[in-house]
This record gives sequence, structure tokens and C-alpha cells, in this order.
Amino acid sequence: MQKADSMLLSHTGLRYYHATDPTTFYRVLNKYLSRKWMNADFEKQIIELAHNIRNRHHSCITRFSGNNLQGGLF
Repeated sequence: MQKADSMLLSHTGLRYYHATDPTTFYRVLNKYLSRKWMNADFEKQIIELAHNIRNRHHSCITRFSGNNLQGGLF
């Protein structure tokens, strides 16, 4: 389903949770899916979920990297 060292959920992993563990899937859905996509079809929700999980993980890394002062005024 996913690589052993993967920290993010893939589209396949999200589909797996939807089929085998709906409680976990809906917890992830409520946490990471914006209201804009709540009424979209299932495939679009999967795409947006994976995208939002990647963005949240990457922005957390970027925020704490210490490089956010580059390109400033001074």
C-alpha cells in the first residue's frame, strides 16, 4: 500500500482506510479536508486530502527550518 518509511498518506492508502477502517478515514477527512471539498465526489476528496496532508507536513518543516528570514528587507 505505501512505502515503509513514508510519513504521508497516499491516494491508495486513503482508499484503503475508507474500505477497511471508515472511522479512521472520517477522522482524517474531518481534520484535513476543507469545507470547500466536502460535497465533491469521492475521487476529488481523495486527491484534496492527500494534497492537504502533504501541504500541512511540508509547511510545518518550512516554518521551523530557520530559513524564513531570507529575502527580507535587511
